[in-house]
Amino acid sequence: MDDVHPTPVTCLFCKEAFPNIDEAIVHCRDSHLFDLAVLKLKLVMDCYSYIKLINYIRSENPRPEYLSELCKDPPWIDEKYLKPILEDDPWLLFDFDDLEVPSNIAEEMDSSDVRDARIRGLERKNKELNSRIMELEDQHSHLMCSLEDMRKKWTNLMFTDDSKKPKTSKPQEKGAGDSNDCEENKDVSGQDRHYFDSYSHFGIHHEMLSDRVRTESYRNALLENSALLQDKIVLDLGCGTGILAMFAAKAGARRVVAVDQSEIVYDAIHIVWENNLKDKVDVIKGKIETTKLPVEKVDLIVSEWMGYFLLFEAMLDSVIYARDRYLASGGILIPNRCTISLAGFSSLGRYKDLVEFWDDVYGYKMSNLKKQILQEPLVEVVKASEQATESTQIHNLDLMTATVDSVNFTCNFSLKVIRDSDITSIVGYFDTFFELPNPVSFSTGPHATPTHWKQTVFLLKEKVPVKKGEVLSGKINCVRDSKEKRSLRIKLQVKDQSQEYLLH
Repeated sequence: MDDVHPTPVTCLFCKEAFPNIDEAIVHCRDSHLFDLAVLKLKLVMDCYSYIKLINYIRSENPRPEYLSELCKDPPWIDEKYLKPILEDDPWLLFDFDDLEVPSNIAEEMDSSDVRDARIRGLERKNKELNSRIMELEDQHSHLMCSLEDMRKKWTNLMFTDDSKKPKTSKPQEKGAGDSNDCEENKDVSGQDRHYFDSYSHFGIHHEMLSDRVRTESYRNALLENSALLQDKIVLDLGCGTGILAMFAAKAGARRVVAVDQSEIVYDAIHIVWENNLKDKVDVIKGKIETTKLPVEKVDLIVSEWMGYFLLFEAMLDSVIYARDRYLASGGILIPNRCTISLAGFSSLGRYKDLVEFWDDVYGYKMSNLKKQILQEPLVEVVKASEQATESTQIHNLDLMTATVDSVNFTCNFSLKVIRDSDITSIVGYFDTFFELPNPVSFSTGPHATPTHWKQTVFLLKEKVPVKKGEVLSGKINCVRDSKEKRSLRIKLQVKDQSQEYLLH
């Protein structure tokens, strides 16, 4: 090794000094029987462990023979030994990864002892890493609570004066005294928290806003029917960045109440303020079911609530709650109707890559992995040219009459084959309707402009050969998952095949 330490290096166990680290290591081995290379091999040490070892020796002054006899559970695991005992300690500047274990040492040691030592070392590292992860998670939780508290204080400072109410309401506000969001979020289940957290990230909002089919359909429905919004009160449910609330304000709404439980609402507040709409738009952080709104009734509810296969994520429940609790008599829901449709597809290349691949993996069958890929529907943009049957509608959802049980449905269907082919999947998609004086609609189907919802692909266990003109019969059963309310369990029967899927 090169001499990279011009200052003398003092032995770890006596006062003798050496011109470089290499000579000091040799001295420790020959004079004190402390072989650092052997210890490295026995305890499966890395640089992290080495640093703690040096600081342990500096602070505890152990006998070298004690260290040499160690085979497991080194006493320097504690994180306190990461703090240097000596300033500019040359031993800490040594690159421990460069310390090579001579081959003769490994050969002399019994192979089973080496293996057992490595296993113990790996178990110790795993324990240390898990402990560190838990510590970091606690720190992250504390920082997130502090950040949220700072955001609230900043918001109140920016948007509140002596003559006006705050432009934001406390999460789950019920007229009681203030409490911080960390306490209030105890009312949000783990599943809900994961769901709302997923909408706190910039990426998903960039994706949705970039979806022109989605965003322009809502914009056109509001602006081209502005007469319906004049001097009206609007609720934007699940407002995200607040784009729909701002469309409603532009269309003439007197007041817009925008509600969302995710952290994005803090950005929405800033966006509303930046666009000079704070006198028209109230942004409220909270879950609609547990938050008291500053209005008794609204004239119109707008919500982009749809998930994959329309019903995934179960935000429909919140729309129904808001409709029954806040929508005035004669009020309007935007959108007001959605349908789900199915079609048969022949995607032979995709099927070979995803399903048939597991029948022969280097000469071995891997049926269990094949089973797993079949159980989870794919969400992707399919090729319209691979559609092999006509489409058929299997579910019609009227938002004015829908209930939370509308997620659960069963439907027999028939698909007319349009070309000779092998059906490899059944593809689901939905259409959305704004049935207003100036109607607007959009489709997430395979022949429409792709949206961020894409299509939902249910791969079949076996290909189904069909001829043009033939009618392919089937049955679909869709229910809310009993354990994860935002997930769907779907059972699909096609001819003599039956397959269950979990969309989660």
